[in-house]
Amino acid sequence: MVINASESSQKGVDLFGTRDQVDLNDDELWHSISPSPHFEQFMLFSRFKDFQRFLPAIFVDEIRAQDDPWYQFSMAVDDFNKIHRSRVVCSKWIVADETMCAWRPRTTA
Repeated sequence: MVINASESSQKGVDLFGTRDQVDLNDDELWHSISPSPHFEQFMLFSRFKDFQRFLPAIFVDEIRAQDDPWYQFSMAVDDFNKIHRSRVVCSKWIVADETMCAWRPRTTA
């Protein structure tokens, strides 16, 4: 679901076709040409909301709270970097990639 969500243009709650009824008028809804992936076939929306609520607490390291403003997520970053260092073999050559140039919008006259 996480990998599939990264392909979608919707935010978390919009990945479900059916969800809790919210009192919104039609002007407040954002309609998209990209259809919902309908994650409700894999997970209940209430389970997703629980996951969304508890996920930030998974990596919390209270010991770092005084010194690190990112203490709630820094353990996840440290773990990712450790795995990256041990499993990804880097080249000794660095290549400039032209596709990484900054995009500048063009305006008409």
